Amino acid sequence: MQPVASRAWVSGRTDAGLAWLARVGQRRGAQVAVCVALVVWAVLSGRWGHSGLAEPLAFVAAVLGSAPLLALRWFPTVSLALLLAANSVFVLFGRLAWPIAGVVAWLVALVACPILLSRRRALVALVGTELVVLAAAVFVSAHVSATPWDATVAEALAALLAWTLGSNLHGRHEAGVEQAAVAERVRALTEAEAASRGRVGIARELHDVVAHHVSLIAVRAATARYSLLDLSPPVERAFDEIAEQARTALGELRTVLGVLRTPQLPPEQAPQPRLADIEDLVDRVRAAGGRVDVSVTGSGRVPESVQLCGYRIVQEALTNAGRYAPDGAVTVELDYRPDALTVRVLDDGGTAAAGQAAGSGYGLIGMRERVAMLGGTLQAGPAGRGFAVSAVLPLEPTT
Repeated sequence: MQPVASRAWVSGRTDAGLAWLARVGQRRGAQVAVCVALVVWAVLSGRWGHSGLAEPLAFVAAVLGSAPLLALRWFPTVSLALLLAANSVFVLFGRLAWPIAGVVAWLVALVACPILLSRRRALVALVGTELVVLAAAVFVSAHVSATPWDATVAEALAALLAWTLGSNLHGRHEAGVEQAAVAERVRALTEAEAASRGRVGIARELHDVVAHHVSLIAVRAATARYSLLDLSPPVERAFDEIAEQARTALGELRTVLGVLRTPQLPPEQAPQPRLADIEDLVDRVRAAGGRVDVSVTGSGRVPESVQLCGYRIVQEALTNAGRYAPDGAVTVELDYRPDALTVRVLDDGGTAAAGQAAGSGYGLIGMRERVAMLGGTLQAGPAGRGFAVSAVLPLEPTT
């Protein structure tokens, strides 16, 4: 077996072993069974007699060196202190009388220290245990606790390895908890981003579609007295009420858009109308009483994204013209060039007062976002008595 493959195999087996220990340690039934077995084993071992350790003291130390495992879950600090202290008695004064069950409980306690105690207390437990082992080898006379030097080294290494194992298990648990927390935060952020993007899409489509049609209702009702002759006063009042309610609905819609819109997110793209649909848009405006002329210069292939942007610019400009100059004339110009499409919408301001306050600006914001996304330029502002919107949209190269 090659060295790299050997190391990978050992690492894999170690990870599997640690995972198995972690699963067993999380099962309360397994914990209780192991603890009871160790206590019974320690009580029945019967190896209490030793010249350095009286039999009653050895019996008590054996019980206290294993029984506290049963209370480890509820009283970790006290239980671990009793376990380590009781087994330290065997290390110092009766190594030959130290029952195997006590040794196992001692090692289990050292594994549990980094898992159940704070880092500082766990280190204190490790250092204290190592000092006890060192003191037994250096200061305790041979007739009290006679043990060869290699046993002392083995005890010190066993304590260190047990504590390191517990530290690794604790680290794995903490890493698992942190990964779960990070995954939950990522999930929450993903859901929040998806919700925000959905809100942006809703706000945009409400403004581009619903607001446009409601605006046409308001324009049609406000200009009815100019296009329909011999209207009776009740009918005129009814049209005025329709226009007022439509303007109120537009105001409420802008309020909703203010709640939904989050400008820091990039605009959404979805299947939308094309430049060819501008004729249908203009027909609807004309049917509502508006005066719109369309001028098209040139021709060429236009990408879908540019067609969508051009349509939305014309739609928004016609909506604004109908809102602020309901009886004015509007000119829509489309100029196809090899490298760009120019869209220009100009209204003459009209003569009838629209009766509206300044708009929210969402329409222009939407236009600028769409144009900027395509790398184009947009100019919008007063032009004489009216208002002009002009956008230059670069075309993708065609082959």
